[in-house]
Amino acid sequence: MSAVHVAESMSEPITHFSELAGLERAAIGNDPRGGEALAIAEAARGAAGELRQRRPSLDPPPPRGWLARLLGPSDPEPEQSPLDRWYDEVDAAASAAEQRMAAWQGDVDAAWLAEVTADKDAAIAVLVDRGLLTPDVAARYCADPLGTLLVLDATSQD
Repeated sequence: MSAVHVAESMSEPITHFSELAGLERAAIGNDPRGGEALAIAEAARGAAGELRQRRPSLDPPPPRGWLARLLGPSDPEPEQSPLDRWYDEVDAAASAAEQRMAAWQGDVDAAWLAEVTADKDAAIAVLVDRGLLTPDVAARYCADPLGTLLVLDATSQD
């Protein structure tokens, strides 16, 4: 089933880019040339899942005691919080997945990649025509080659 057929079967407005990633999966279908793209996305999903499990608490650090405040420096050096370090890890994992996908996009048959990207873009246009996706969102993702939404979906933290 092509991405356009999937888009034509949708009836609810698109609320998350994971639904658009489904269009990329449909464009690939069972073609073995897309297998590596799907594997890259699944590996990225696994890494993102591990990171989600290790997400630090949003609770503020415990207050310093009166003696520590009295004896310590009044303005301690700002330190990167555990949450900031976690976000850095998330960004690094997403960047690594994007690089792997870009390498695949450069290695796969260019004509095939253009064909499946056109199918995905046509499906997005169908969603806009049917009022299920806003034109500004469509413009953002129609410019990207197939595989971009797969990585975005796999590495999202929401």
